[in-house]
Amino acid sequence: MIASRCRIVFVVLVAVVMAALCVPALAAAADVGTITGHVYYGPGGEERDWGDPIDGITVSLFKHTLVGGVMKWVPAGTAVTDGTGFYEFVSLEASSAGTAYTVGILAGAKDAVGSDYGVWFYQSGESSTSVATPVELVEGAVEFADSIDLYPTYVGPSIRGTVRGSDFVPRLPIAGLDMSCYEYSDADGFWMEMDWSQTDPLGNYGFWGLPTGTYRVGYQSPRPDIYGVRWKSEFWTPAATTTGVGATSVEAATDIAFTSGTGSHLSGKDLVLDKARKVISGIVTRRGTTIRLPGIDVNLYDPDNMGEGQYAGTTTDAQGTYAFWDDELPATPVTSIVEFRAWGFDTEFYNHAASAATATPIAVSSAMAPMLTVNGAVAPVAPSIQGTVTNGEGDGIADVAVGIYVQGQDPSADFPQYFTFTDGAGHYEYFIPWGFADEDFRVRFYTGDMPEPAFDVFEPGQAPAEYTSEYYDNELFFLNADVLTLGPTSAVTADATLTAGTIPSVTGEVRAASGAPVAGVRIEALSYDPDALEFFVEQWSAPTEADGGYALYGLGNGQYAVGMPAGWQDNGRFYQQSWWLNAATLDEAGEVVTSGGDTHADVDIIATELPPLLSGRVTSTKTGVGVADAYIQLWYDMGGDMWDLAPDGVVQSKADGTWAYYAAIADPAYRIEFGADGFIGEYWNNVTDFDLATAVPVTVGSQVASLNAGLIPQPYTAMRYDGSDFGASNRYTVAASIASLHTEGYDYNPHIIIACGEDAAMADPLAAGGLSWAYGNAPMLLTPKGPSTPNYSTPAVPRYVLDALVAATRNVRATHRADGITVHIVGGTASVPDARVLEMREYVRRRLGLSSTEVAKAFKVDRIAGATRYDNAYLIARVMKSRRGAEMPGIAFVVNGSDPTKFWDAMAAPPISAGRGVPLILVQTTAVPAAAAKTKTYLGLTGSKLYVVGPTTSVSAAVASGLGATNRIKGPTSDPFATARAVSDWGINRGYSDKVTCAITAALPDALGAGPYLGVRQGSMLFVPKGVTTIPSSTSGFLSARKATLRDVFIFGGKASVTSAQQTAINNALKP
Repeated sequence: MIASRCRIVFVVLVAVVMAALCVPALAAAADVGTITGHVYYGPGGEERDWGDPIDGITVSLFKHTLVGGVMKWVPAGTAVTDGTGFYEFVSLEASSAGTAYTVGILAGAKDAVGSDYGVWFYQSGESSTSVATPVELVEGAVEFADSIDLYPTYVGPSIRGTVRGSDFVPRLPIAGLDMSCYEYSDADGFWMEMDWSQTDPLGNYGFWGLPTGTYRVGYQSPRPDIYGVRWKSEFWTPAATTTGVGATSVEAATDIAFTSGTGSHLSGKDLVLDKARKVISGIVTRRGTTIRLPGIDVNLYDPDNMGEGQYAGTTTDAQGTYAFWDDELPATPVTSIVEFRAWGFDTEFYNHAASAATATPIAVSSAMAPMLTVNGAVAPVAPSIQGTVTNGEGDGIADVAVGIYVQGQDPSADFPQYFTFTDGAGHYEYFIPWGFADEDFRVRFYTGDMPEPAFDVFEPGQAPAEYTSEYYDNELFFLNADVLTLGPTSAVTADATLTAGTIPSVTGEVRAASGAPVAGVRIEALSYDPDALEFFVEQWSAPTEADGGYALYGLGNGQYAVGMPAGWQDNGRFYQQSWWLNAATLDEAGEVVTSGGDTHADVDIIATELPPLLSGRVTSTKTGVGVADAYIQLWYDMGGDMWDLAPDGVVQSKADGTWAYYAAIADPAYRIEFGADGFIGEYWNNVTDFDLATAVPVTVGSQVASLNAGLIPQPYTAMRYDGSDFGASNRYTVAASIASLHTEGYDYNPHIIIACGEDAAMADPLAAGGLSWAYGNAPMLLTPKGPSTPNYSTPAVPRYVLDALVAATRNVRATHRADGITVHIVGGTASVPDARVLEMREYVRRRLGLSSTEVAKAFKVDRIAGATRYDNAYLIARVMKSRRGAEMPGIAFVVNGSDPTKFWDAMAAPPISAGRGVPLILVQTTAVPAAAAKTKTYLGLTGSKLYVVGPTTSVSAAVASGLGATNRIKGPTSDPFATARAVSDWGINRGYSDKVTCAITAALPDALGAGPYLGVRQGSMLFVPKGVTTIPSSTSGFLSARKATLRDVFIFGGKASVTSAQQTAINNALKP
């Protein structure tokens, strides 16, 4: 198929043309991609609110396609937005190497009420596909791109038209061409360009927002289109629209009278352009070689007027090539001379003539055919310094800066008079201007940036150069460098072989006053700017080694202050400032002079460590224990009752609550603020108002300690998740809301659990917590049973569940973690009919634009369906053991799975099951189902490893005895919610749960989806009665007893379940 496409380019081109004319095309082979987004009102429009959706506007899709050997943006379809501004392109080709698309609003686009909009391409509103952001679809990886949003601006009247090329029939649009709008300037006496517009992929252009006036529009060569094609200049006239032939200059164009405000669009200002053609081209080389020369001027002259007769000129490009085009040459043949010239080279004329008099003239016109090749070769004539810079192995070194100093220059104060850089082979050449060749020259080779005199070669922190800089010939010092003398036309060679490594500019040691070396500190070199009257850091050293030694590299010639500023160092200690010659301030620092690339050694520094200026400890008033990571802010007195944050005035307490503030210069007084996560902030000394804070006076050299604070724990309040973020509050939206917390956008797990949320089937999701653990913390969603037949237009599966499945499928496929997702249905078809599964799969297929074969891979279904609910629990235990058996803790919970009134006991177990891999064995109140006994046997557990959850009214003693269970976790029979607390305490005490997270609900369906999420958080489940004002003592007692460690308390369900009064009671229980 690919080969045949390559053989029939013309057919492809015709297909592209037909696509542009809206003729349907055949579908691509790998139609798996989808692009969606919204169109909103953009900023700057008239009488429109930014960000409102645009209804009924056409969005154009373009595909990056190979056409005639050139990659072009080809129209690939359109879509019209709905009332929410939403648009969608489905079944798009997505190749394994990536297929690029982009979308945009084209000139002339209207919305549903006929308003007009400006051109706007994704992503930043560019006016052409040439600068639009591509959207790449990759088969098997990134096949869905959403949020590809557009923000076109509503516009008023405009001048608009279409630009096409004349070289095909039908004439194809020209994309990415710069069109100009001109207005006549009476002051200047000519037509001035006052606006420009770039054509879109269909060749449309437009000028919006023009004031009332008279304009002319057109295209001025030589600006090429987005594919580099050069077109001939043309300007609009009525004939340009009717015959395709317009004016060749703006002066000959036709006026366009335009009215702003509510005037009509002036459309139809169309142009048909001819391609420009190369008439003369060639290559310019260095005479006697094949080296191509860039930057050589090529001029065309009238030989009868060589002084002022140049009528065309160009310059060779980086490859030494040039061209003259027919649109810049006269229509009538002109006898011409071709000249090649450049600074430093002799001038040559065609054909290798030394003068115009001996040159071969040629007849030049725009109609010349075929193209004439005119090559040139020039030779250097100016005196030059050239050479090659190599390393020790003889390899050329690229990008070495070569500085050429002229007689009389001082390298410590002056730039080199001339400089250049070596090429990729290490070669350089510089032509010295005539009149200066009789000077003496010295050459320096810099391996860093070009230096500024008396300033550092490198930016602070930049690594030293790879090689040592030197002068010619192999000298480190300017005065020792060889002097080069040039003749009027001579070339002098100055090669260099650079030594790897660098010679430091300054070296020394850092020691304490005792003489002991100080490791882990950095030394700085600063220069003084007399104009700015301040010092600037030029370079700093790496941290000193164990012997205290340091080195500064890359300092230019000049004077520096060398030392260490006040502050923290890499060794974690705080030092006062110290400079060379034991100076305490920069102004007193000894002057370190560097010159000629030498090393200034023995610049030793004395380091003096400072004790903390202020210090203390932060503790909790409840426990008396130090508070770690508390923040302490220091505010200093500016005078006049003005306070500001001190330099580096925010510190944190250590693990034991201690803190310390260091400062090299003390301010007169400080106010201190204390705060910590989970505590009420305060100021020293024990006040909550800044104005009442006690100021701490400080004198130079003093230290103030014992600035302690006891913080009161902040009461935590419960966070409610009631499903209202999905438009309603019910068991299905609550489960979806919990799942969205669980998954953070369904972006990390290819497994999702689906169970029936109706009351009759609650035992299925009850046991599914262990399934979540088995599949790496998979989230769980609920669906109603619904009818036995699927309804694809109005599915019984809630929309937010369907959207979650789409998001999960798209994200998992996009991150290469799997072909798609696996949906694990818990329960038989009596709970979740096949009709619901078909609705889910079809919705995913349509939203992602998948084929039936592809959706079978992207949306796999695994159903756990035993004969009874007890068999389902057994099957889930089998999955847990088969997937992660080595990680299971070797225990199991025995819970009532038959009586929903007993589920208050059972529902406390799923968080531990989902978080720690503890399977649930479902039993009846007074009987042991066969599947329960089979689960115990399969797991290989003895009675001592079974934990019955609930009192005997929930799981009878006979049932426990029948399984041999010797452990029971229960609360008082009088409190149906007490077992949940008992299980929560048991889990925390045994290390199965943490002390930070718990959730509270009043409706069993709301608790169904919470088990997997709490398993991820290793939290606890508690209950309150539904629709009353109080909470049971078991729940309030748990909150009160553990409020010191609880940080995340959730309420799952709406206010009809957990009332506002109950939420207040929960928050009161959490108060310190």
